[in-house]
Amino acid sequence: MPAKKSRSRPTAVPPAPVADDDGISVNSASLMPELLCDGKPPHIATVFRWITTGVKGVKLRAWRIGSKITTSRAAVREFLERVNAGQTADPARPTGAEASRAHRAAASRLAKAGI
Repeated sequence: MPAKKSRSRPTAVPPAPVADDDGISVNSASLMPELLCDGKPPHIATVFRWITTGVKGVKLRAWRIGSKITTSRAAVREFLERVNAGQTADPARPTGAEASRAHRAAASRLAKAGI
């Protein structure tokens, strides 16, 4: 009887952690002050989604050590910088009265144009 071939999965070489920063668990990463929103941390599943799927084409750098997925504080900061690159503060939203005024002006222009 022929010997069975072992079926091992190929593994990718994980990115090395940043030299000046120790690895932290996904749970610890979610508790970083930079990630708190109204004093609440993001759910751990959110951080895993950032690692696997990413946001706006940017993924949170992480690596596997045994069965644990690990990232670093520097990787979280880099992720936030890349996701928020080029973004400024939210533009001011028009008030209800401003929106109504703009709507009436647009309707008036359309009426004058015969549309």
